[in-house]
Amino acid sequence: MIFLSAKSIKVKMDQDRVWVSENKILLCDGIGSFERSGEVADIAINQLQFAENNLELKSYINLAHAEILDKQIIGGTTMLSAIVMEDNSKLMLAYLGNGSIYHFSGDLFDKPESYEDLNKVHRYINYLLPHVDKDGALLKHISNCSTEEELGPSLLELSLTGLYGDVILMFTDGISSLEEDIIIADDQSRIWRNQSENVNSIIDHWDVWMKANYSDMDKEKLDKFLEDELAWLKENRKLDDDASIGLIMTKRVIDYYKMKYNAG
Repeated sequence: MIFLSAKSIKVKMDQDRVWVSENKILLCDGIGSFERSGEVADIAINQLQFAENNLELKSYINLAHAEILDKQIIGGTTMLSAIVMEDNSKLMLAYLGNGSIYHFSGDLFDKPESYEDLNKVHRYINYLLPHVDKDGALLKHISNCSTEEELGPSLLELSLTGLYGDVILMFTDGISSLEEDIIIADDQSRIWRNQSENVNSIIDHWDVWMKANYSDMDKEKLDKFLEDELAWLKENRKLDDDASIGLIMTKRVIDYYKMKYNAG
């Protein structure tokens, strides 16, 4: 069993689009400098939803681009895609542009003994290396002016075989993108990383939510969690742009929470 959900919220121009099925998630973030980018995001969603794997996805990206040109739409969108394969043990990820794809295990909040004195320890990875230049300008996108090279997505294949389950969180750049998580060194030779406050909040809230819902999990509750998170971020002025979240969670995560919190 595997759970998928995706939600978006309007903050500025209402150009984010999401689509989710039993085994796929699509997030498209219309490029805000063009008024018709929401239409481009719609076209991308309508085409890419038919892809059953990453090879097909590349073909549908080209079809979306051709439709944009045919309709003479001035605008563009970034894209994140996740396709769960038939046996639920493999995930195909693809992206064009920026955003984030975080991966962590169900035991994320179990601190190693050597870090017990710390308030918080997060163990997760961001797979998405943004297609941006040194100034943050997009290098890849689906738009009326995209070249063949700019339409080539980065592709990843992930095994969903974590002992304590797997959680994948996907974000458009309205929430988080790696180019904002800069690494700096101070004059005392210490290395610091600017970690997204939004991501930390969502993961903290996810843990609280999991503790309250692991015994009776369903998709409606997962959808409500994402809707509430986006609303909370907006209400607390944490968002400067339209924002979208996709979440994939395997049953082993739920099993781990049951084992951990039913033990007593």
